[in-house]
Amino acid sequence: MKYVKLIEDLLKNYEYNKVRVAFLRNQIQRLTSEGENEYIRSKMLQGGYSGKVTRFVIEKGEEVATLNHVEATADNYKEKIEEEYKRALRDIEQEIKQLSYDIGIIDDCLELIKGINEKYYIIINQNYVHKCPMEIVADSMHMSRSRCYELRKQAVELIVKIVYGERLLLQQVAENK
Repeated sequence: MKYVKLIEDLLKNYEYNKVRVAFLRNQIQRLTSEGENEYIRSKMLQGGYSGKVTRFVIEKGEEVATLNHVEATADNYKEKIEEEYKRALRDIEQEIKQLSYDIGIIDDCLELIKGINEKYYIIINQNYVHKCPMEIVADSMHMSRSRCYELRKQAVELIVKIVYGERLLLQQVAENK
């Protein structure tokens, strides 16, 4: 079943996702507020921009401040960099939102599983979340590895039922026949 595979992937990546969210939040802190202008300025300096200088010319008998071609290009470049910065920030925030959603699903499921069947919780938590080999999990629970694998499969199927609902799963089985 594709839903079982999806849940297993979420379980396997649970700890990684939590670390990734923390990293992305730190990255946003480095990029925001006081860092925002510094980020844009450093990008501009990398592109060869040294600062804006106005020059005065006489147009139709009046002195007018204008930017020469280099500064006008630099202003356009600054706008492009600001857009790039905002887009990068949006992408990071979107990734945090998705990862947080995935983490929330697993947090909720682990809490529900713990209330339903303690053995399921221990097996899922140790094997998927903490990446403990099944041999060690089976030894700690005083059962055979095959029984432990069977309970893990049942626990994952229960999580799938919790997340996707029984009706949706029955529908998928009917479509596969």
